[in-house]
Amino acid sequence: MNSEMHGRLRSCANLPTLSAVVRRIIKIGRNSDMDLGEVAKLLSSDPVLAKQMLRVANSPLYRQRRRSDNLRQALVLLGLNDAVILALGFSLARCLRNAGGQEIDLDGFWRRALLSGLACRLLGKELGMRSLEDLFLAGFLQDIGMVALGSVFPDCYASALEGALDHDAVAMKEREWFDADHLEVGAWLMREWGLPEYLPLAALASHDFDQAHVPVKLTSFIGCVALSGHLADIFLAPEMETTIAVAAQAGDVWLGIDSQAQGRVLAQMANSVPEIEALFEKPVLPAAQAMSVVNQARDLLAAYKPQPPQLTTKVKYKGVDEFPQVDSDYGEPRDQPIHRVAVSDAFSRSHFDESLSKEFALASELRWPLSLAFLELDPLNALNDCYGSQLDDAALMAIAQKIQIQAGLRAGDVLAHYEDEKFILLLPGIELAAAHKVIDRIRGSVRALEYPGASAEVLRMTLSAGAAAHMDGGRCFEKPEDLVRAAERALYLAKRESRNHSESILGKKEHSGRSEHSVDRANTRRDFSRLFRWRRLFRR
Repeated sequence: MNSEMHGRLRSCANLPTLSAVVRRIIKIGRNSDMDLGEVAKLLSSDPVLAKQMLRVANSPLYRQRRRSDNLRQALVLLGLNDAVILALGFSLARCLRNAGGQEIDLDGFWRRALLSGLACRLLGKELGMRSLEDLFLAGFLQDIGMVALGSVFPDCYASALEGALDHDAVAMKEREWFDADHLEVGAWLMREWGLPEYLPLAALASHDFDQAHVPVKLTSFIGCVALSGHLADIFLAPEMETTIAVAAQAGDVWLGIDSQAQGRVLAQMANSVPEIEALFEKPVLPAAQAMSVVNQARDLLAAYKPQPPQLTTKVKYKGVDEFPQVDSDYGEPRDQPIHRVAVSDAFSRSHFDESLSKEFALASELRWPLSLAFLELDPLNALNDCYGSQLDDAALMAIAQKIQIQAGLRAGDVLAHYEDEKFILLLPGIELAAAHKVIDRIRGSVRALEYPGASAEVLRMTLSAGAAAHMDGGRCFEKPEDLVRAAERALYLAKRESRNHSESILGKKEHSGRSEHSVDRANTRRDFSRLFRWRRLFRR
């Protein structure tokens, strides 16, 4: 790209500009020690972006077993690295939507950008790659230079592209008219924005992957980006037969995937189009049209015969294990130090206290629920006769592992060994009703453990629990210590009631000025006669 084009780009007032939120997202993304609280505060400052993140977490494209009811749950389920990349993609899309002075077919640009991003992500999934959100962003942004060129040359850009039948012809026309194409301009713009280097590299190589000097570790990643544009064009280009032939050969040579695999990706694209349209609030293709294209494409792909390769690349990957992972500037967040107690394979008290203090502050500030539960094994005389009054280390470790693996605990949940046969569990982002479901699963998993008794009998252990919730339905606690004491009191009530039982306590109502807490009896049925009997006992 020559100096004149550099000057035009720098002096153009209509280029897409980054909002303050996007700049902060880029800054956070470059920090390998990303903090959930910092990310949550940033996203919460933009209600539209926060709503999009919650929607994407519950989308069939991303949704896991649990539904996300608040932003904190969405960040935990998506993972911080992927959440930051998705937030960046949504924010950049908004910047592009608001950019002015463009002389391009914006509807066509959006259709190809979204289809390319979707194709890129699904190709990575087909190949077993982990960097799926990076792939979507790279596929989505590969043609961003067209928006920039349309802003710099608003009077002649559209006429310059007249007669271009495919995307490669578009780049050729751009070089003839402007001595630069949208690949170079897009790479320049992304570097000016400070985006990770793999994004401009992917844009530069998206049309000439076989000739580009691609780093070996990015070959599969950028190969997916280059192929994604061809798959998008199958849905958009008028000459489907030619487009499919190019895509089939490119997939075989660049990524080692056959026409059958490409057919699967196309079908998944058609099924996912409604979700992408909803997430980005942009029309892409009618569902019936998308499926019609897939049916035609499958027939053409089935008839495709591999040709002697005219496309060449330095590295060809065919095994999943051979694919290098993208070394993005975002990277994955570093694992937090794991402070575990050897006796139970649970977190230590010090780690729990640190997590509680942090999560309590976040819950209070961002007004999302925080639940805490005490879990204590019920005494069993037959078990004590065999194993002693204190369970040995192996038994406690088995119980801790059972809770962590089979109770469906999330990455952000914290289980700590409290004392003796007592554990304490922190459940950020979920209210008391959901916490009781977790507790029920824990009680069931503990009861499934079997211990041989003195004779041929099988001994089973039970567990009682007490839970409390902060910022749940307008109820809260003033300090973390108050939340702990409430859960401990609920445990006392549960153990006084019966074995294998749970109780819970809600915080006081906000701004009510009342100090008392409400008790929610779980798994308990009381009638009026029993209540009156208790009252008579207390009066005595």
